[in-house]
Amino acid sequence: MPVLHLLLVAWLLPLCALCFFPLAVRLGRLLLIRARRRPPSRPLRAVFLHPDLGIGGAERLVVDAASVLQARGHSVLIVTSHHDRSRCFEETRDGTLAVAVAGAVVPRHVRGRLHVLCATVRGLAGAVWLLASEPGCDVAVVDQVAPPVALLRLAGVPVVFYCHFPDKLLATGEAAGAAGSASLLPRPRGPLALVRAAYRLPFDLLEELCTGAASAVLVNSAYTASVFAASFPLLRRLGCTPSVLHPSISLANNRLLAWPAPAEDNFTLVSLNRFERKKERSPPRPSAGSLPGAAREPPASRTS
Repeated sequence: MPVLHLLLVAWLLPLCALCFFPLAVRLGRLLLIRARRRPPSRPLRAVFLHPDLGIGGAERLVVDAASVLQARGHSVLIVTSHHDRSRCFEETRDGTLAVAVAGAVVPRHVRGRLHVLCATVRGLAGAVWLLASEPGCDVAVVDQVAPPVALLRLAGVPVVFYCHFPDKLLATGEAAGAAGSASLLPRPRGPLALVRAAYRLPFDLLEELCTGAASAVLVNSAYTASVFAASFPLLRRLGCTPSVLHPSISLANNRLLAWPAPAEDNFTLVSLNRFERKKERSPPRPSAGSLPGAAREPPASRTS
């Protein structure tokens, strides 16, 4: 019985989204047209909605974007459902950027399950807090969790959605497969696979509809843009094409290094990443063979 209730709740979310999706898209286009016609005569109030303000590539991008906007005279606030001051970037801890926590009362999961349901509720809770506490918000920047986009758009807030990668692929372990290799995450089999597919289907549809409701959609590379088009066929048919905005690096905090002299017989490729099973690390190894003077055998790799 609990499984039937869960599936019922999961299916109600995208049905509600289908009802207001055309209205949200229409409203957003009108707001975007107005924003383009009216030159900014005052500093903007920009609010970033991010699920977990810890340490990672997505968090670094949010912090850098917020810092640049603030340096240009705009007012910036980051709203998150989790902010551990012992494990976060310095700008969010030393007062450089204002941070508000909303939705932390909602758990991340229920006994190791229902991650996507909890993430959706936490994101919607953050959006509700934003609407109630920030009536002067001029633009919201949302990433990773798409459902808050539709709610903010219905309230008349222009939204920029940054798609690091479709969650529907990350959740099923197809992120590695999208790069041309096998999945690194175990997949359920048998009846459990059918239950999981029925559970994920409405959330995958909700992700696509809410992503398309954004005023503008950004991705981190042309590769992600191609995956975006393949993963969201409905948005592709509607002509929703994301713009590419590559992650930046602060030249003020990272000094330029001298370019090393080319090696004669060998070379070294260094990849600095957090190690996660869902992240694929093998593509750089085959590509090493295409470098000039490279040996035919693939180079050895080491994880430390």
